[in-house]
Amino acid sequence: MRVLWLCNVPVSLEGAERSGSWLGAMAKAILSPGGMELGVISMGPAAVPTETPGSEIRQWTVPALAPIGRDGLPERRIVDWIVKTTASFAPDLVQIWGTESYWGLLVSRGFLAQPAILTVQGVKHQIAHCFEGGLTRAEQRTATGLREFLRRTTIQRQKSAFQRWGTFEREIMAAHRWVECQTPWQEAQVRECRPDAHVFRLNLPLRESFKQSDGWQGATQETTIFLSASYPAPFKGLHTAIRAVAILKRRVPGVQLRLAGCRPSAGLRRDGYLHWLSSEIRDLGLERNICWLGTLSAPQIVAELRTASAALVPSFIESYCMAMAEAMRIGTPTVASYTGGTAYLGSDEESCLFFPPGDAAMCAYQLERILSDPDLARRLSLRAREIALLRHDQQRIAQGQLAIYEQVLASMAGAGTTSRAQAISL
Repeated sequence: MRVLWLCNVPVSLEGAERSGSWLGAMAKAILSPGGMELGVISMGPAAVPTETPGSEIRQWTVPALAPIGRDGLPERRIVDWIVKTTASFAPDLVQIWGTESYWGLLVSRGFLAQPAILTVQGVKHQIAHCFEGGLTRAEQRTATGLREFLRRTTIQRQKSAFQRWGTFEREIMAAHRWVECQTPWQEAQVRECRPDAHVFRLNLPLRESFKQSDGWQGATQETTIFLSASYPAPFKGLHTAIRAVAILKRRVPGVQLRLAGCRPSAGLRRDGYLHWLSSEIRDLGLERNICWLGTLSAPQIVAELRTASAALVPSFIESYCMAMAEAMRIGTPTVASYTGGTAYLGSDEESCLFFPPGDAAMCAYQLERILSDPDLARRLSLRAREIALLRHDQQRIAQGQLAIYEQVLASMAGAGTTSRAQAISL
């Protein structure tokens, strides 16, 4: 079987450190049984479309910064190159990873004729509804610096861009008969656009470091909270986390929030939202309570999770949430906002503790419960790890993905087949 992936980042079998971390894990999983050829066209730093040397995966890269027209597509020469490269690779089917970029439009507008599966990730038109993360207009203005003005990336402009893309996103969903989702929330977004879609449910694999790691060893520092956020946008809820720490500090003076991923920088290139967060931290007297870790490798994240008192997911919206999935796999007691994706991953009071998005007081309350009740922390940890070990079993996920491919191809050939993919998927 020969499959071509169209995705936003190159695929590394060693595992990505930031976005798309599951792609390398999934590629390794489906290639390991043998008899599979995988090609990848992705966006990258290349100035022109080019092939990237590789052994197990054949990869091509198109310029990530190529201008996108009003029709949602890059310039025609790039589209033609993608069509030509796809034809040359001659895949049995194409897998579109996400609706956030133009890949799915190549199917909806007839540029690619091969059978196509759409895998849903983030959904921009839904994110747009809560992009500001509850920030007031005054706070949004304060979170706007020279960088945002020059690049036209103010919070409101970014929200508008997400809203505009929603038209294309709906077009993509409506055009695909076969769709993969991880959560009921994602399926609901698909059904709104295409009620008759054949939806498969399949979880995502985790990076090798998480699969090989021992479980949560218990907090070595009783007041340490770990949060991983690679994207500095208000809907990720970093300000909610900081405000929760300010509340928690009144009762737990030594509490420390360790933030991995994005980090404030100085100078004209500084991110306005992160710069505003830094001023909030100073105003709240939290300089000693917030630690910006920057980008961490997978083993470093594992080390943080294994020794933290709790993991925190404060997002206003999630379609799945790999950060929460990884924390549960380690067994770190997790406090999360109750959103579409997180609501599926955990169960309140059983494998995690939930709070309403943006509710700093409830977030602080749930964190304090874990910090002050070792029995509760241990119970949440054991149940979370038990669930995650089953949910992210790589062999079962690989079998499910390959079975989905087979079912789509059998359907295209007009052959009757049982719903093996749905039976195997988790």
